[in-house]
Amino acid sequence: MASPKPHMFLAGQRQIRFEALQASLVPRSRQLSDQQRARSRQLVNDLVGNMPAANQKKLGLFLLIIDILALLRGLRPFRALPDSRKEALLQWLFDNPIGLLRKGFWGLNSLAKFGV
Repeated sequence: MASPKPHMFLAGQRQIRFEALQASLVPRSRQLSDQQRARSRQLVNDLVGNMPAANQKKLGLFLLIIDILALLRGLRPFRALPDSRKEALLQWLFDNPIGLLRKGFWGLNSLAKFGV
Protein backbone atom coordinates (compact mmCIF):
# COMPACT_ATOMS: atom_id res chain seq x y z
CA MET A 1 0.00 0.00 0.00
CA ALA A 2 1.38 3.41 -0.98
CA SER A 3 1.98 5.89 1.78
CA PRO A 4 -0.20 9.00 1.70
CA LYS A 5 1.23 12.09 0.05
CA PRO A 6 2.64 14.43 2.72
CA HIS A 7 0.84 17.71 3.32
CA MET A 8 2.37 20.46 1.26
CA PHE A 9 2.74 23.75 3.11
CA LEU A 10 3.00 25.73 -0.11
CA ALA A 11 -0.21 25.03 -1.98
CA GLY A 12 -3.10 27.13 -3.24
CA GLN A 13 -3.42 30.61 -1.76
CA ARG A 14 -0.61 29.98 0.71
CA GLN A 15 1.81 29.38 -2.17
CA ILE A 16 0.62 32.53 -3.97
CA ARG A 17 1.04 34.60 -0.80
CA PHE A 18 4.45 33.13 0.00
CA GLU A 19 5.84 33.62 -3.52
CA ALA A 20 4.64 37.25 -3.59
CA LEU A 21 6.35 37.83 -0.25
CA GLN A 22 9.47 36.01 -1.39
CA ALA A 23 9.66 38.15 -4.57
CA SER A 24 9.68 41.28 -2.42
CA LEU A 25 12.08 40.01 0.24
CA VAL A 26 14.47 38.26 -2.15
CA PRO A 27 14.23 40.08 -5.51
CA ARG A 28 16.50 37.59 -7.29
CA SER A 29 13.77 34.97 -6.76
CA ARG A 30 11.90 36.74 -9.58
CA GLN A 31 14.47 35.39 -12.06
CA LEU A 32 14.19 31.74 -11.04
CA SER A 33 13.43 29.29 -13.82
CA ASP A 34 10.38 27.05 -13.47
CA GLN A 35 12.67 24.22 -12.36
CA GLN A 36 14.42 26.42 -9.80
CA ARG A 37 11.05 27.70 -8.52
CA ALA A 38 9.82 24.12 -8.10
CA ARG A 39 13.02 23.26 -6.21
CA SER A 40 12.59 26.33 -4.01
CA ARG A 41 9.03 25.25 -3.15
CA GLN A 42 10.27 21.76 -2.37
CA LEU A 43 12.99 23.07 -0.04
CA VAL A 44 10.45 25.17 1.85
CA ASN A 45 7.90 22.34 1.95
CA ASP A 46 10.53 19.92 3.28
CA LEU A 47 11.70 22.32 5.97
CA VAL A 48 8.22 23.32 7.11
CA GLY A 49 7.03 19.72 6.84
CA ASN A 50 9.54 18.77 9.54
CA MET A 51 8.23 21.43 11.92
CA PRO A 52 5.58 20.76 14.55
CA ALA A 53 2.04 21.19 13.22
CA ALA A 54 1.49 24.17 15.52
CA ASN A 55 4.43 26.03 13.94
CA GLN A 56 3.16 25.21 10.45
CA LYS A 57 -0.23 26.67 11.34
CA LYS A 58 1.40 29.81 12.74
CA LEU A 59 3.40 30.36 9.54
CA GLY A 60 0.30 29.87 7.41
CA LEU A 61 -1.68 32.22 9.62
CA PHE A 62 1.03 34.84 9.44
CA LEU A 63 0.95 34.75 5.62
CA LEU A 64 -2.78 35.45 5.86
CA ILE A 65 -2.18 38.25 8.38
CA ILE A 66 0.21 39.95 5.95
CA ASP A 67 -2.55 39.94 3.33
CA ILE A 68 -5.06 41.30 5.86
CA LEU A 69 -2.64 44.08 6.84
CA ALA A 70 -2.09 44.87 3.16
CA LEU A 71 -5.86 45.10 2.68
CA LEU A 72 -6.21 47.40 5.67
CA ARG A 73 -3.30 49.62 4.65
CA GLY A 74 -3.63 49.54 0.86
CA LEU A 75 -7.04 48.10 0.03
CA ARG A 76 -5.41 45.23 -1.89
CA PRO A 77 -3.82 41.89 -1.06
CA PHE A 78 -0.05 42.06 -0.65
CA ARG A 79 0.69 40.66 -4.12
CA ALA A 80 -1.39 43.47 -5.75
CA LEU A 81 0.19 46.38 -3.89
CA PRO A 82 2.56 48.71 -5.72
CA ASP A 83 6.19 47.97 -4.84
CA SER A 84 6.48 51.13 -2.73
CA ARG A 85 3.57 50.04 -0.54
CA LYS A 86 4.91 46.49 -0.28
CA GLU A 87 8.24 47.88 0.88
CA ALA A 88 6.56 50.17 3.43
CA LEU A 89 4.52 47.28 4.86
CA LEU A 90 7.57 45.02 5.04
CA GLN A 91 9.59 47.72 6.79
CA TRP A 92 6.74 48.22 9.27
CA LEU A 93 6.76 44.48 9.99
CA PHE A 94 10.56 44.33 10.32
CA ASP A 95 10.51 47.10 12.94
CA ASN A 96 7.16 46.37 14.57
CA PRO A 97 7.05 47.00 18.33
CA ILE A 98 4.74 43.99 18.74
CA GLY A 99 7.17 41.15 19.29
CA LEU A 100 4.87 38.45 17.97
CA LEU A 101 4.40 40.24 14.64
CA ARG A 102 8.11 40.95 14.33
CA LYS A 103 9.05 37.37 15.23
CA GLY A 104 6.57 35.85 12.78
CA PHE A 105 7.72 38.12 10.02
CA TRP A 106 11.39 37.36 10.63
CA GLY A 107 10.51 33.65 10.46
CA LEU A 108 8.88 34.10 7.06
CA ASN A 109 11.79 36.28 5.95
CA SER A 110 14.23 33.49 6.82
CA LEU A 111 12.05 30.92 5.07
CA ALA A 112 11.85 33.08 1.92
CA LYS A 113 15.63 33.43 1.82
CA PHE A 114 16.16 29.73 2.55
CA GLY A 115 14.12 28.84 -0.53
CA VAL A 116 16.36 30.87 -2.78
